[in-house]
Amino acid sequence: MNKKQIIETLKAFHAETKVSRVEMLIGAGSALCLYGLREETSDIDGALPRHWFEKFVREGKPTHEFKIHGTSVPVCEWSEVIDLHILAAGALNKTSWVEGIQVETLEGILAHKESMKRSKDQEDIRRIKERLGIKS
Repeated sequence: MNKKQIIETLKAFHAETKVSRVEMLIGAGSALCLYGLREETSDIDGALPRHWFEKFVREGKPTHEFKIHGTSVPVCEWSEVIDLHILAAGALNKTSWVEGIQVETLEGILAHKESMKRSKDQEDIRRIKERLGIKS
């Protein structure tokens, strides 16, 4: 998915579900596409309040677990391209808005990617640091 496709997909998601844009936070690769630091991503990673997550699960949306730092995080597969998890407490305190979409800050994405220590994140880390003016 490219930036335009992400924006169109999220617009349709909000129209269909009635989830407010201020309640949802986009992170990871999709946020980097919106910032212009990546050309494309495979999916949209979003976080929203527990009541929305639980509503989608009750409606029969499939779920799976994602391991992060040894902790299992429940993920709701809202569609083939949108994965949702429960918004962490305080997550909306430090966000940015890009193209009318609330996204995780570059500093937040950087911290997350550095903590994961995955080789696949190294190019994203380099681009974020370059944008933020951080010397490696």
